[in-house]
Amino acid sequence: MTTLKQRRCGGWTLIECVVSTVILGVGLVGVVGALTAALVANQNASDRQLATAIAQSTLEQMRSLGFADLTYEYFPESVDGKTLPGLDALHGGKRTIVIDDTWAGSPRLRKAAVTVSWRGRNGTPAEVCLETVITNRSSHSGT
Repeated sequence: MTTLKQRRCGGWTLIECVVSTVILGVGLVGVVGALTAALVANQNASDRQLATAIAQSTLEQMRSLGFADLTYEYFPESVDGKTLPGLDALHGGKRTIVIDDTWAGSPRLRKAAVTVSWRGRNGTPAEVCLETVITNRSSHSGT
């Protein structure tokens, strides 16, 4: 005859199986939640990097034009009916340019600001704004 102690060592009871399944399930829910949050954060960072690259590229074009040619006509929202490269990858992506012709009260300084805005994956608005100052080196004042 086998004793009760010998029979219990042979396997798990139903309650032990249910408890371990619940603990494993709670752990898996936590891991899946962390992975989802990491994927969303990665996509947000990717969107921000793309928006920064678009704004930086626009500022570089402005600098290459120089003071005299720095006007809005060189920077359309679309070219031949197509959205600017990169903006179509941002949900609701839009580029806005502001040129201040007399920055800090000086007619020899222009401040250019480029803002790229879009809607994040969860629908929240996001934007990147970069600015630069361009000087008129060819114009000499009498003072």
